[in-house]
Amino acid sequence: MSETPTSRAQQWLVGALLLECLLAAWALNTLWQWRAERIADAQQAQFATLQQQRQQQAINALSQDPSLTLLGSAPRWQGLRLQHQQSLADWQTQLEGLQQQLWIVPQTIRWQRQGKQWHGDLEWAFVPASTLKPNYDVLPLSQTSSWTEQGVLVSTVQGRHAAALVKVQQQEVWLRQGQWSPLLQATLSEVQQDRILLNDQHGQTHQLPFVKPSTSTVLGEKP
Repeated sequence: MSETPTSRAQQWLVGALLLECLLAAWALNTLWQWRAERIADAQQAQFATLQQQRQQQAINALSQDPSLTLLGSAPRWQGLRLQHQQSLADWQTQLEGLQQQLWIVPQTIRWQRQGKQWHGDLEWAFVPASTLKPNYDVLPLSQTSSWTEQGVLVSTVQGRHAAALVKVQQQEVWLRQGQWSPLLQATLSEVQQDRILLNDQHGQTHQLPFVKPSTSTVLGEKP
């Protein structure tokens, strides 16, 4: 039985209506997704603005701390610098408090042991507030750490600005005399012609000699 023109027109009309329904559903779904994304973006921006305001308030309060120096210029401070001496427990308390209040990342960390206390010179950079706030452990040692990291002495510089180039865990680092190395878990205490002396957290002295012939340099002297 052949289809009549009327039945074909009805089928075409039903197909067209189905297509319009599908297009309308797709448009509504796209519109809903767009609206949800805009709401999420607005909430995230509002949260970031609120956190940035809190960070600015914390920065203004920290300007009264004599051990802390703000870097840059108001109102757009670039970072902060901590430079003083105290016990390791006090350092831990202070650094944890700063990282709870601020969004900061470490830039330059220098430690030098002074008896039972530690002199620290730490520079941090301010970063935009975000949902996640990483916590950086920059303390020179933990209560359970021991001097187990062995490095390889690559080169030394003697004279007024004594320093040593040490390879630790496939990484080469320059250390100035008196500087603490988190990788070595020790302070570079002395630079000699063919070796360096390192003091660990327990006050013990370790020697790190050249494995190869000396590549020591004395600043200000010609070969």
